[in-house]
Amino acid sequence: CLPKELLAMYRGCEISQIRVGLATWYSELRPDTLTAWVRTSLDTENAAAGFLTDFNYGWNVIDLSEPYAVSGEEDLYIGYSYWQDHSMNCISLIGISVPGGCWIGKNGVWTDYSSKDYGNVSVEAVVTGDALPESDLQLVSCQTNRISVKHGDAILVSGCVQNNSAQPVGGFSFRYSLNDEVQGDTLIQREMAYRDTCKFELRLPTGRMAEGERMVNARLTLLMPDGRDDSYMADNSAAFDMAMYTHSAKERNILLEQFTTERCFYCPSGGLRIQTAVESGYSDRVVWVCHHVGYGTDKFTVDESKEYLAFYGDMKFEAAPALMLNRHYNPYSSKDGYPVQSVEDPEDITATFDYELQDPAFVSLSVETSAADGQLDIHVEGNRSVLLADLSPDPRLCVFVKESQIEPISQMGTYEGFVHNNTLRKVATSAWGDAIQWEGDDFAADYRVAVDENWNLDNVQVVAFVCNYSDDIMKRVVYNVVQSP
Repeated sequence: CLPKELLAMYRGCEISQIRVGLATWYSELRPDTLTAWVRTSLDTENAAAGFLTDFNYGWNVIDLSEPYAVSGEEDLYIGYSYWQDHSMNCISLIGISVPGGCWIGKNGVWTDYSSKDYGNVSVEAVVTGDALPESDLQLVSCQTNRISVKHGDAILVSGCVQNNSAQPVGGFSFRYSLNDEVQGDTLIQREMAYRDTCKFELRLPTGRMAEGERMVNARLTLLMPDGRDDSYMADNSAAFDMAMYTHSAKERNILLEQFTTERCFYCPSGGLRIQTAVESGYSDRVVWVCHHVGYGTDKFTVDESKEYLAFYGDMKFEAAPALMLNRHYNPYSSKDGYPVQSVEDPEDITATFDYELQDPAFVSLSVETSAADGQLDIHVEGNRSVLLADLSPDPRLCVFVKESQIEPISQMGTYEGFVHNNTLRKVATSAWGDAIQWEGDDFAADYRVAVDENWNLDNVQVVAFVCNYSDDIMKRVVYNVVQSP
């Protein structure tokens, strides 16, 4: 949705084209026709439209049959429509989420995902005419992808700026603040014509703040380089909440959850790539669990694993082999802002390990097990730092039982000696974890699981992790994880 407050700057101009960004697909399965349109509401007829039959992933420019005159007196919706008969990920999401920026319609039913922080639908109106604003910069994207920073270290921020001004600008500046206290300005010099973009990377110092353990709000505001007023400031800022620590950090491990099934021909080779990555120096820091979902199901599927398919995202099709790390979006590999990513080469996987290990943990865990009389007893203990309560208003404990060295039943794409490893056998807690009963900064929890007659206890391990619970699936991140010997 383009609000009338924004469109008022373009009164007297015309929308002559629509730019549509599409995600990767298989060309033989793509839709036949892409229709781009302008509407006064999502459910009305097209006020203007254009069509394209020769298009690909990435940006596509569609000429409107008749330009649409901008009055600046009403909200407008720009978008695109297509029909497909295969499950294929076509919708691309980018940038900083804005109200009305992520409406998705399916079979005539529209849903607003703008509050989910997935980004905005990749669609742009190309405005032409003699009444373009003289000064308008837009912060197209801005991200840090970190949840914490050590006092004295810099907050790393990257993003993209676009010039929507009629005239070229000689660059732009940023003003950054921490907890509403201005820390400084920085100038980036770059000649930018109309609709030119410029990517940026910034290091925002934190040393001026007092030491201690606290949450900080970092805000970045985009300004015109010469002190002129920006015509539209609503798209000029971004903010991040981060945990700032001095002494309270604990060593963090990675929960690697793989999605695989026996119906998946490429899953055995995908597992080998993950194994190579883990064994290249990360065995002590990566806890690996396999969910037998993502490409149908099989005899090893656990019901709770089906709930974790939500991490594929509302608009993504399921696929395997796939993995996710700490149920956290990783900008190097994850697509469309969701935690699930494809299984790449080992070098790419280790790069994502390194990325995840940059953040410390604010909770530590230990797990002990004992087995007798057909029962597996599990004892978990944990200790938190003060920042965990700020990061997670509702931390949960999850306990998994997994088994390795399981003979396959009907695995596709297998090889000699193949066995199932790290296979989830049982979830001892609820699927999304049990509320933690703290005594001060410590907790202890006990579980008893009946041993299935098909398990080999010599190959069974218990995994325990603390995660956040939220109505927003994208915020159900894992803070730390351990496994039994």
